[in-house]
Amino acid sequence: SGTNLPTGNTFYTLSVWVQLAASWSANGFISIAPFGSSNQANAFRTNTDNTYYNYWWANDLFATSTLSPTTQWFNAVAKFDGTTRSIWINGVQKGSDSPGSGHNVTTSALQIAKTVNTEYLRGNIGQALVYNRALSTAEIQQNYEATRTRYGV
Repeated sequence: SGTNLPTGNTFYTLSVWVQLAASWSANGFISIAPFGSSNQANAFRTNTDNTYYNYWWANDLFATSTLSPTTQWFNAVAKFDGTTRSIWINGVQKGSDSPGSGHNVTTSALQIAKTVNTEYLRGNIGQALVYNRALSTAEIQQNYEATRTRYGV
């Protein structure tokens, strides 16, 4: 936990460099959450083939991006600017929504490589960053370009 983690309905950016094992299903990247109550979680993970979730335990955003092979390193980013929530893969926005009000993360319990229950990452995390603000498009792309060669991308 920490005092600067994004809680309540505040802006955030979650960024991870990840390498998955063979399975896409329920690979948790990062979460700040008490789970089980609507709109009180902030979790970021995969689901099935090439699908990414940024979920609040309601008002969930899903995005798809093709990566091949699945074991390659990639950068995944979820952000919320107070109005729009978006998911980015390798510096490119893959989905967004306007979830409305009601997001209220009530804890600063941080988990890396796990979201809820058995949603553990099966693979590797090279870097995990949590911002208590929404990065701009330019910042997301700059971060990706500045670190991608470390991961052979």
